[in-house]
Amino acid sequence: MNPLLQHKPAAPLGDPFDQHPLSGEPVDEFASAEQALDAAHHAIETIGDDDLHRRTPCPDWDVQALADHLIDTLSRLGAAAGI
Repeated sequence: MNPLLQHKPAAPLGDPFDQHPLSGEPVDEFASAEQALDAAHHAIETIGDDDLHRRTPCPDWDVQALADHLIDTLSRLGAAAGI
């Protein structure tokens, strides 16, 4: 079974899991967030004007709505983290 799909007990608030679920390596939350932001930036950068109204697997979201949601979510998370 995929280790990411295995049930883990919920971590107490303020005490997140500090190891990567697959490698067991320590996780630096800020570095992980920065890597996610970098990956999202590169993905969004490739979206062209002709792509904005294309469908996504979610019937209620086109590419524009999904990209807007992703940018908004990342911005809010960054603001909450003070970055």
